[in-house]
Amino acid sequence: LDHFKYRVTDWDGSAPSTTYDEGSINKVTGAWTWYDLPSVILDTDGEFCLFYIQEGDYPNCCGLSEDGAQEDPTPDWWVNGTTYGPGFPRNDFLIRVAVNIPSGVAEQSTKNLSQARFPSITNGSFNIWFGFEKPTEVTLSAYDLTGKLVVHTESMVQDKLPVDMRNLPDGVYFLRLEGGSEAKTGKIILVH
Repeated sequence: LDHFKYRVTDWDGSAPSTTYDEGSINKVTGAWTWYDLPSVILDTDGEFCLFYIQEGDYPNCCGLSEDGAQEDPTPDWWVNGTTYGPGFPRNDFLIRVAVNIPSGVAEQSTKNLSQARFPSITNGSFNIWFGFEKPTEVTLSAYDLTGKLVVHTESMVQDKLPVDMRNLPDGVYFLRLEGGSEAKTGKIILVH
């Protein structure tokens, strides 16, 4: 088979719940298969599930790649029709979910740094949204895994802080926002 199904559901804190979207994706053998969902999914708490659903019986099915390390010992979940169940710890499947936070959405604004949100995965170009009453000086610093400072900007910000890290290699980076007497740190994964 040259395709598989996917399902995106809400996470209710203990199990998958409401289905947001599902469909079929054609695979590209030996390469990443990038797929944009046909409609926007709004998940207010940011906790959701993505299921790869095998079509056909093994070995006549699309397979997923796995890496060799079992990084997360918590059980995964399986789906069969509308039934979900906890599985068993296994290696990490190589599924990446890129989440975009739409620009200009008032509900995402924040009046202080402690509520600012970073994307978890990015291509390197994103905005951090604020709702400051007046322009406020904000410092953004980004560090690679060795602790090396790779980005440092100081900006007067009222609504948004545009961030461009597209010149950096793929990897994990730690961000630190500072403004006034507040600070906020976060981790992002950069994938081109």
